[in-house]
Amino acid sequence: MLGFEISHIATDNLKAKYKARFTPHTTKEGYLFSHEDYGEGVFCSKEQYGSLVEEFETFVNSRGHFMFWWFILLIVLGSTIGIVDIFYYKLNFLHSKIWKDSWIGSYLMLFPLLFIVPQGWRLYKKPLIVLGSDREFTRSKKPREEIMNRRIKGMSWTMLILGIGVSLLGIYFYLNGGDYPPYSIYLAVGVLLMNLYFAWRKYNIYRKENTL
Repeated sequence: MLGFEISHIATDNLKAKYKARFTPHTTKEGYLFSHEDYGEGVFCSKEQYGSLVEEFETFVNSRGHFMFWWFILLIVLGSTIGIVDIFYYKLNFLHSKIWKDSWIGSYLMLFPLLFIVPQGWRLYKKPLIVLGSDREFTRSKKPREEIMNRRIKGMSWTMLILGIGVSLLGIYFYLNGGDYPPYSIYLAVGVLLMNLYFAWRKYNIYRKENTL
């Protein structure tokens, strides 16, 4: 269950970060695409935006599901080998030097990323090719507030809500006699306030954009 939640948060953050690069145009029906913190942005029609976002989100969702079930498969496989080894110790597989090497599990878990990461990076860079924005960038830096807004938009609601929930639980357990260090209450309150601030900023950004 924890693995599924981590996978869900990771995919939500990737999708939010991708969509944060597009800002509704103030005068035209479409968006302005910005790849980095520089330049004025390049116009992107609603059709192009919908196509690019759908393609990226479909890829992220499918690969996120694949990685989750890949982890489950490895866990089941490892457990099965362990059970077999208990009854058939003479196989001596789990006791070999190769299997005892803790790195082998990490290699197997991360192996699909050798193929997934390059594919995802090509899709992440695709707007640069489709919109030709790599030729339109200037070296003038965007206003600090605009850069901050884009980065806050790149935070998923799932992550912010989870941060608020976990910090509230920490405060609750501390106030109800939990055996925690004294500084932990300040940490929990700090995390709560930080996530509330980012959630408030994110909400106001979307509300402002939806009125354009």
